[in-house]
Amino acid sequence: MNNFTYGVVGLGKVGYAVCRKLISNGQLKWVVTSKLANEIDFSGSVEIYSSIEQVKEPVSVIAIATSDGVFEKIVKDICRISGKRKICDMAFHFSGATSREVLRPLLEIGIKILSLHPMQTFGRFREDIFEGIFWGCDCSVSDFEIAKQIISDLGGIAHLLDEKILRDKPLYHAIGVSVSNFLQGVIEFARLQCENLSLLPSEVLLPILRTSFENSVSALEQGRDVPITGPVARGDTERINIHLESLRSNSQYADEYRLLTHFLASILMKQGKINEETYNKIITITNHK
Repeated sequence: MNNFTYGVVGLGKVGYAVCRKLISNGQLKWVVTSKLANEIDFSGSVEIYSSIEQVKEPVSVIAIATSDGVFEKIVKDICRISGKRKICDMAFHFSGATSREVLRPLLEIGIKILSLHPMQTFGRFREDIFEGIFWGCDCSVSDFEIAKQIISDLGGIAHLLDEKILRDKPLYHAIGVSVSNFLQGVIEFARLQCENLSLLPSEVLLPILRTSFENSVSALEQGRDVPITGPVARGDTERINIHLESLRSNSQYADEYRLLTHFLASILMKQGKINEETYNKIITITNHK
């Protein structure tokens, strides 16, 4: 842990997790949020403000944990306050899709700027949510040491993103979206189908989920392709068609299954794991509503 002090702007799921970690370190001085103080379960002497203009105590680092669309307003607020009194030495946002350049006006008044993105999903808070995770750092090479110090306070491992990644930062962010949001969506799809058949999702899904997860982790650790089995991987168009007919008759989620089948077939064809003829047969089936 370093001797940095922190202020956090925004108290959504990411902001909350960050605040909890910094409070445990004794480093959090204040939070700016639209939430009322009595709605926040923070202990200790953390000040709660409703606007940056109210902030009295300067900090080493301001962590901006809001949606990307609010960054420019926050930057203007910090610039305005900094014209009257010192508020921070460094500022960063957590976005995986937006460049640090959105903070450039702060650099022009002597505040170092960074974008530090935790490759993590924040659907539910856990005390170890930052432990050992990948942080993508969008900062100058000279400021990477600062990035590493901040991330050592929060937990995880700092990685300086190269220019190739920074030129298409939204693609980098899409990786995290795929493995968290899309994956969770597929699991929710399966849970809904269990309920439709009056099956208990925890009994039906947990064993296959655990095995699928373990197989995927093993493949990633060994640098191999993730193993994909089932009707699409086998090119079993008859089975795919039966699934779709059943879903059309008994579920409101036939379109979702159709799109997921199309998605998986496309990936397998591009990898050369099914041929183009099989792919075209699958697409013909999935395009028929």
